[in-house]
Amino acid sequence: MKARRATSVDARELVRLRHVMFTSLGPTPSDETWLRRCQGAFAERLEHDPSFAAFVIGVPSSGPLLSALLQWLAEHDCSHVQLRASAEGHALYEQLGFNTVDDAHMVWMPPTA
Repeated sequence: MKARRATSVDARELVRLRHVMFTSLGPTPSDETWLRRCQGAFAERLEHDPSFAAFVIGVPSSGPLLSALLQWLAEHDCSHVQLRASAEGHALYEQLGFNTVDDAHMVWMPPTA
């Protein structure tokens, strides 16, 4: 299945997934006001800000999503991506071209022509 760029219609699910991610890292705001504000901000930016992008796919699969995102970033002159990888995600990030910096920190740089 192919990833597609998210639209404002996807904002609710993106916020839900973002909340799940942040919750796995520690305490996060979970009240309805925070969720509503975040959803509104996502919807607004997805609709009107060409520099704000998210990608979605119809089935749970991280690889195609990350590949689509990294391709978009490379096309928009992103110089690098830094992240803190979980033990579960480390192998996937390596497969996609991220290099380990230290412990859980990894960095990706777009291929040069």
